[in-house]
Amino acid sequence: PDLMPNPLDVQKVDQVQYEGKHWVTTTPGVPPLVSTNAPLLDMGNCTPRFIRSAFYTIPATKELANQMSMPISFAVQPCARLGPGEAALATIDMSVLGGPLRCRRCKAYINPNVKFVDGGRKFICNLCNVDTEVPPEYFCNLDHTGRRADTAERPELSRGSYEFLTTTDYCKGSSFPQSAAYIFVIDVTYASFQSGMVQTLTSNIAAVLNNLPKEEGQDKSPIRVGFITYNAQLHFYNLNPNLAQPAMLVQPDMSEVFVPMTEGFLVTVEEAQTHLKTLMDLIPTLHSQEKKAESIMLPAIQAGCAALKAANRPGKVIMFHSALPVAPGPGQLKNREDKKLLNTDKEATLLVPADPIFEKVARECVDAGVGVDLFLFPHAYIDVASVGKIATDTGGVIQRYPMFRADVDGERLIQDLAMHIAEPCVFDAVLRMRTNAGVRPVEFCGSFMMQNATDMEIAVLKPNSCVTIEVKHDDKLSEDFQSYVQVALLYTSMSGVRKLRLHNLALPVSSNLADLYKSCDMDTVVNSLTKSSAKPSSLTTPIRT
Repeated sequence: PDLMPNPLDVQKVDQVQYEGKHWVTTTPGVPPLVSTNAPLLDMGNCTPRFIRSAFYTIPATKELANQMSMPISFAVQPCARLGPGEAALATIDMSVLGGPLRCRRCKAYINPNVKFVDGGRKFICNLCNVDTEVPPEYFCNLDHTGRRADTAERPELSRGSYEFLTTTDYCKGSSFPQSAAYIFVIDVTYASFQSGMVQTLTSNIAAVLNNLPKEEGQDKSPIRVGFITYNAQLHFYNLNPNLAQPAMLVQPDMSEVFVPMTEGFLVTVEEAQTHLKTLMDLIPTLHSQEKKAESIMLPAIQAGCAALKAANRPGKVIMFHSALPVAPGPGQLKNREDKKLLNTDKEATLLVPADPIFEKVARECVDAGVGVDLFLFPHAYIDVASVGKIATDTGGVIQRYPMFRADVDGERLIQDLAMHIAEPCVFDAVLRMRTNAGVRPVEFCGSFMMQNATDMEIAVLKPNSCVTIEVKHDDKLSEDFQSYVQVALLYTSMSGVRKLRLHNLALPVSSNLADLYKSCDMDTVVNSLTKSSAKPSSLTTPIRT
């Protein structure tokens, strides 16, 4: 045991090694540890803030990869925060070309690793080795080394990470979306008032909304807000500033949820201030005397999703829920807690949703670019395996406050909500990894949905959102060439701008086992193994130890 390195000592040594130094992304070997505070300099390879590889040298053959007994995986954090002193990603407009320049065969995007030939009239894709003609508007002569003369001036040819502004061809319905919106959906059943959850929220929501994130260079947040309350019915609130006071519309029929208003439901924070205090005083007054114990849940999420979809806005449904949804309607659940099933073959049945409708609604939310965040306040069994399915599949979060008491937990709730609201997000995202011939992505772990074998669809993506992608060999790789990875993220910003973010990584290939182990990044290996063991597919049978 004395020979095993102390993790804290290793972190200190790594921090000292890079203290006051820039780590250049073209440096061979393993990058600084995730715990090391060092500025990273992008010189054609993306920084490890965006992609960390389990191995910084790729095995040449499938047999060698199997011999290592560790996954060749990548931890991809496409919207990671930049460190101090690191340059923001460049945004490139290629609308004059009809959109970003791509390979005609594999559809990979232009990047620093393509090779220009024929005097600059064509480029050879680094992933599939097929040549593509360069449009006249993009043409530039080559220098004596075979590089374009304007390489240093073009981020897409000199940086590992950059962004493109897209055209309507990259938008749903061939039209640009509107800015994002957050809909607050609050449970107003008897249990919510008894715990003080409703009173805590309504007393502090106005202050919390001051934390809504802003785009860089903006003075005001572009995000709009709306409010829904529910018990066994749905209550929508019109905050149109032209009204004398906020208006409430009630929807009692849960069999077919719809949005009863088109204007005044989603408003800017400045517009909401006109009626916000009145509304927050009105909600406890209207519902505290009803003392309804049963509540719905799924119809409230469907209503929020429908409202955002009708407004052509991506966004979030932020739900505050207290009890098992037992009221009649879609998503009605029964208490299926059974301690007799623990440590038996049937225990796994408690860890999957009780009704496939939860996955169906999650699919609807992802298609609309709507993430669902759940703040749960259970005083009894609430079946998180079922209700949490929507949050995990849409890229949302689940926060639990068991046995919530306002006097004890209220301050923590507001702090958590304020931090959560302040976090910048991107919406309606599609992430895809492309690799060179010889390896291909096969396993994907994270909070997303997939309709095919390549594209990860994510309704909401935060700076700390990370997906893990494992690649496997389908052919031998040559040690004379590097292995390439390109991650493309198509997303909508908070302001409604559709962008394409690209991260490119080039790694050497080797058949020397010692070189492979020397290039191993244990943080990424453990990340991959942990997520793989926690995948829903691994929960279909109990894990024996």
